[in-house]
Amino acid sequence: MARIGLSRMDVKRARDALLAHTSIDAIPIAIALGNTGSKTTIHRYLKELEDEGAPLTRAGSLSDAIQDLMARLAVRLHEEAQVPADQQATAAAARRQQAQSELAKLAAELATTRFARDKQAHGEALQSALNRALTDRARAEAERDAASRQPMRAAELLQVREPRDSLRADLTKLAAQLGAQQQLLVDDRMRLGGADAAG
Repeated sequence: MARIGLSRMDVKRARDALLAHTSIDAIPIAIALGNTGSKTTIHRYLKELEDEGAPLTRAGSLSDAIQDLMARLAVRLHEEAQVPADQQATAAAARRQQAQSELAKLAAELATTRFARDKQAHGEALQSALNRALTDRARAEAERDAASRQPMRAAELLQVREPRDSLRADLTKLAAQLGAQQQLLVDDRMRLGGADAAG
């Protein structure tokens, strides 16, 4: 029966001590533990320790030359595996640098395009303002010319009115004279017609 306080570590220490001298069995381990613990508990812990320690026991049985060869092979494999990783890291850094360069170039082009667009919009606004100013100026000049011609037209109208009024007066006189002449003619015909009838 297992005594309280028997642990797996206790069994491991006893096993390691026996490994140095003899083969592993539950009875010598129990003796190494001071005749404590049941065979079942000791076997269970031994099984767990064997499952964990299998590579260690094989490594212990290998010669130092083979272990050295395996260590050098592991270092070489690590170095050879590191070369493609380093190459990939270098290629990735170069691609990242190229992408950053292209991004900076695109940002500069965008800034140039924005500046040109703003400059064009400003130029169009100035052209529109100039066109409005020229239109306003032409309108103002036309109004000024029209205003300056007003006094000339009034004078021209006065010059034309005087002869027209004179002509109207003459026409009225002539119309009156014509009317009088026609009346005389009618009177003369009537007299002449009356004298023919009498004679």
